[in-house]
Amino acid sequence: MRLRSFIVRDMAEAMTLVRREMGPDAIIVTTRATEGGNLEVRAAVEAKPDGGAELDPDAASRGPLAAAGLEPESLGRIGAILSAHGVEGEMADSLGRAADSLDEDSPVAALALALETRFRFRPVSAALDGAVVLIGPAGAGKTSAAAKLAARAALNGESARLVCADWARAAAPDQLRRYAEATRAAFDVAEDLDALARIVDGAGEDEFVIVDAPAANLYDRRDVAAMVDLIDAAGADPVLVIDSGMAREEASMLARRAGELGASRAIASKLDAVRGRGALVSLARPGGLAYAQFSATPYLGGGFAPATPLRLARFLLEDPSGGETDLVWEEETAA
Repeated sequence: MRLRSFIVRDMAEAMTLVRREMGPDAIIVTTRATEGGNLEVRAAVEAKPDGGAELDPDAASRGPLAAAGLEPESLGRIGAILSAHGVEGEMADSLGRAADSLDEDSPVAALALALETRFRFRPVSAALDGAVVLIGPAGAGKTSAAAKLAARAALNGESARLVCADWARAAAPDQLRRYAEATRAAFDVAEDLDALARIVDGAGEDEFVIVDAPAANLYDRRDVAAMVDLIDAAGADPVLVIDSGMAREEASMLARRAGELGASRAIASKLDAVRGRGALVSLARPGGLAYAQFSATPYLGGGFAPATPLRLARFLLEDPSGGETDLVWEEETAA
């Protein structure tokens, strides 16, 4: 692995510089403010095998799975590995059997193919989505996800507009404004539903609008009614942001509630902070939400990438005990 440090004005400059100097696979691993008001970022890039593909399907399978008492080289034990992550028993067995039946030497590749036949993957993209509303409970990471979507757009040379529609949190506008400045996104505060409608309708034709909604209890009728009104005013596609560490039953129920509001996709956040990842499977059970993005770091400049079957397989085959693994989080350019 190669490491380099850079001094930059903001995260947008950091991402551009890191990609130019270290290539598209580089990720920002740490950031800190300097005394002069700049940012010092430290970036890393993993050397690829000669002629290797962008993703190494064997990378995750080399990590220990001590908590499950398993050796990942055995395809026949995929179901047990998933169970160790808290995936519901019948689903774990079904995915394990499907992976075993495939003509693949790599457990990760086999599981990815099994996941692809059962789940949907549809990333949020500035090129495909004119506007989105990020919804979810308190603490799910909606504001961080909004900023990371804007950062991704900036990295790809696309225009983004961050809109704060969080009327419940006094600090919300200032927080999102700082993110907008860091990602060079336009910024607005929608003080009410009429203002929100005007902002979204008045956005530029090529502008990707990301609305940060207030936290909502999707089991509370008043919160649900307010969220319906907000989504209608924005005229945008709601996307659920969900904490990957929640219980699988809660994730499944929350996904169903979000689907009733019109959401068809979910961003899974805080993957770096959880070991058991059964909720990842529960939130998008067959017929449920599609996976949009995976977020695996609190840092603005990295660890946020379009959801793919291979990425999901790699997460699910990491060591659920939190032991060291050889898995490397891979960034991609726009999905």
